[in-house]
Amino acid sequence: MKLLSLDPYMKLVFGDACYGIWMFEEKNEQLFRWKGTEDAEQLLERYTSSYGLPERPSPGHIEHYSASLNGRQVQSMIYAPGSLLEGQTLLLLVDCPKPPSLPEKERILAQLWLLLLEEVVDKQKQDHERWLEGLRALTSSLDLGELLLGIMQNALKVIPSADCGFFMMFDKKEGRLLPKASIGIKDDIYQFRIMHSEGITGKVFSSGQGRIYNSRTAMDAMEDIPLENMNSLVSAFGGSMVRARAVMAVPVTMNKDKIGVMLIHQLNEGKRPFSEQDLHQLQGFADQAAIAIANARLYSELRESNRYLVKRSEIHHIFTKLSARQENVETVAVKMGEMLGLPVVFADVLVGSLHPPQPEGHELASLDMYQTFATGISPVTVQGPSSGAGYYLYPVVNGDILLGTFLLPLYRPLEPIDHVVLEQGGMAVALQLMTKHSATEMYYKRSHEFFHELISFREPERVESKLKNFGLPRGVPLFVSVLHLLGEHEDLKQRDMHLRRLIACLEKELAGTQRLLFGSHDKVTIISAARHPRKREQIVSSMKTAVERWSRFTSKSVSGGIGGLYDGLQQVARSNGEATDALSFLLRRGKTGLTRYEEIGVNQLFLNQEPAKIENYIHGILSPLRSGQVQQGEELERTLKAYLAMNRSPSATAERLHIHINTLYHRLRKIEELLGVDMNDSDDWLKVCLACHLSETY
Repeated sequence: MKLLSLDPYMKLVFGDACYGIWMFEEKNEQLFRWKGTEDAEQLLERYTSSYGLPERPSPGHIEHYSASLNGRQVQSMIYAPGSLLEGQTLLLLVDCPKPPSLPEKERILAQLWLLLLEEVVDKQKQDHERWLEGLRALTSSLDLGELLLGIMQNALKVIPSADCGFFMMFDKKEGRLLPKASIGIKDDIYQFRIMHSEGITGKVFSSGQGRIYNSRTAMDAMEDIPLENMNSLVSAFGGSMVRARAVMAVPVTMNKDKIGVMLIHQLNEGKRPFSEQDLHQLQGFADQAAIAIANARLYSELRESNRYLVKRSEIHHIFTKLSARQENVETVAVKMGEMLGLPVVFADVLVGSLHPPQPEGHELASLDMYQTFATGISPVTVQGPSSGAGYYLYPVVNGDILLGTFLLPLYRPLEPIDHVVLEQGGMAVALQLMTKHSATEMYYKRSHEFFHELISFREPERVESKLKNFGLPRGVPLFVSVLHLLGEHEDLKQRDMHLRRLIACLEKELAGTQRLLFGSHDKVTIISAARHPRKREQIVSSMKTAVERWSRFTSKSVSGGIGGLYDGLQQVARSNGEATDALSFLLRRGKTGLTRYEEIGVNQLFLNQEPAKIENYIHGILSPLRSGQVQQGEELERTLKAYLAMNRSPSATAERLHIHINTLYHRLRKIEELLGVDMNDSDDWLKVCLACHLSETY
């Protein structure tokens, strides 16, 4: 005879009486309803308010009581099946005065046993299906982001009594556990970042042991979480952590590599509590997930490495095409900016220009590149004078010579592929600059050869036919300027770089003038056309401006001589000779700056004299004052030179020397006596004046 199911049989025995069957939680003295009528919860509330929760019997035993509730008899049975169902304990309450007979009781217990067994079998079957489905999901994706999300989705399927969860992965660089995937939780969870020992996540991660927490023990475990992080967590759960009835967390580990922690939460009442079996099942799932994560990581690394190589090849191809088309520096810089997503400017230190051109007052325009890279030519980060973002400077070099540098603001951290763009772009620019450098060298060489043809002027017609090719007009007066870089230049490449920067400054200031300009070793020669002397003065003024700007930038000095303005190509040699003499005059005196030949005055007569003859003349006149036998000889010589400098004014000389005028007259008489001259005699005066001048000049 077929057995009736539980509900019909309970109606057969007890009629329409209210009844309910509850299960005890394994660890907590709490009940959740399993079977019963709709009003069963009211019956349980009346019963527990009078008698409290009954004690559990030993496995395999049953306790039956008849209890009185407000004058009504209630039947209660506490049943612990034992055996395969050990750990399960049931409470049966029936609002009925008549207790069941022994056969009826046995029949009810048999029904409960069968129902429990069916549930166990169904649960194991469902768990097995969910397990297999979870494993299939773990192998369905190699994308780490998709995989982690899939892991959490299937974790909730493996443990159906869970409502939500999230995955925390350990970031070795930050030394923190970071959220990587979440289900059923607000996005605020992604602001929740903790150290490897903080909170539930940190404790499970550090210990390597999974745990189940109730609402109270969960809050205790999170006491060490900083307030800011705790606020993010609370916000992710809708503003109240009390909602979480239980938390289960398991470590995710591959061999000795600690990957992270998987956490699931139970928020809603009425669900079966987390059990130790759930913990073992979730840990097993986490162990399988660890294998999938390791595979996804490896795939991601290989994919990233392949992407990097492909991208590097693409970048190389782009800059190879730019080089083949001989695109200018500005085009290369703009292309780099497009590839990086950052504004890129190339600062050419040889010519002192920015590409693309920037508005006046660019905050790095005055940056001393030589000083910046003084300790080594390698990329550096500098702080912008006015902006909050720093600047990354990537130098472009030829050997150990700095050609220029890329300037880009650090609006974001640079990635490895960004450095490839800078490297390839730097090579393209260096190649272009060196090609330009070679062409410039060739032009300077041809200009130098033409200059020698011009000053020698052996073939006038040939020379005149070449004027236009070198930027010089016919029939316009010309003058020559010769500039010389001062100081020791141990590094020839460094000297060449300073020379090119000087030429760039001169080219900029002399733009619009007709000229031939070239550099050689440590000199710059300029032949300029000027239709009238005023134009010559304007050109000289522009040269001085260029030299001053160059000196400020390089902290170096220049001496330069400027020849006269003459009509006729045959006079170029004369102007060149004057420029060379004026330069020689400055170099002998150790003076810097530019001077015109006419400004050196009487010194023109002595520039080509042998130094020994000049020295003999000076000695022949002034030696009596320099004799060791004459007291105060140096003072007398200073007095004589001051007297000459003040145009032989006794009062002005005395004031300059801070002496009484009578003292001055006494010294002058002493000087005349020692030198054997008469200051009122024009010939004597001239030879003394000339000796003093030459002693100051040579």
